[in-house]
Amino acid sequence: MALFCVKHSNTTASISVISDVLCQKNSSKFGDAYATFKRLGIFQVKDLANLSLTQVSQIPLGTDIDIIAVLYDALELYDKQCKMQLKNAHEEYENNNIVN
Repeated sequence: MALFCVKHSNTTASISVISDVLCQKNSSKFGDAYATFKRLGIFQVKDLANLSLTQVSQIPLGTDIDIIAVLYDALELYDKQCKMQLKNAHEEYENNNIVN
């Protein structure tokens, strides 16, 4: 069985980060994404990432959308946000702007 997103199969961040990304894209369409994830037992990013493509395609987040593409895009945006945060933290460290 192929996993939805192997890259995030160990990510323990709350699924709220993905629902936030979805809401930023379209709050009227994905406003209840967090509640839907919780109802389905998806509490962390890894819970979503470890689903099969068939399971992901059955997540009821809206009609007339490619849910696999939408959720994969949300995971990619989350990944970019994480990389940017890491880059910013590294720059702060390099510039001695970190307070102990």
